[in-house]
Amino acid sequence: MEYNEKYKPAKEVYIIKKDGTKVAFDVTKVINAVQKSAYRAMVTFSETDKENICKYVIGRVDDSGANEIHIPLMHNIVEGALESVNPAVAKSYRDYPITSRILYICWMMYIAKASPSCTSATRKIPI
Repeated sequence: MEYNEKYKPAKEVYIIKKDGTKVAFDVTKVINAVQKSAYRAMVTFSETDKENICKYVIGRVDDSGANEIHIPLMHNIVEGALESVNPAVAKSYRDYPITSRILYICWMMYIAKASPSCTSATRKIPI
């Protein structure tokens, strides 16, 4: 199902990404993101769950009255939707940035021990 066709905000809304770029709001991107969190939590959303997430998110976007929503606020809105549908998935969604950063650090440490020459280019990557 193409959720963006069925669920749209009352007016055109843009998401302000971390790098400052603007993209048109698309609830399908929300569904794709929450399905990844559901997978990590070993949960499968029903079609009703996905529709409830769409309705919740669109409702909060409309309630904000804003034409632009910064990504941290959108994350809070999505987290609220997940709390109402499945709190375990909300935790997975909330914890993912922390978990992925820890995994990245561990991987870099592993590479450094395995072969110091492999890390010469990666030492410049901020952790």
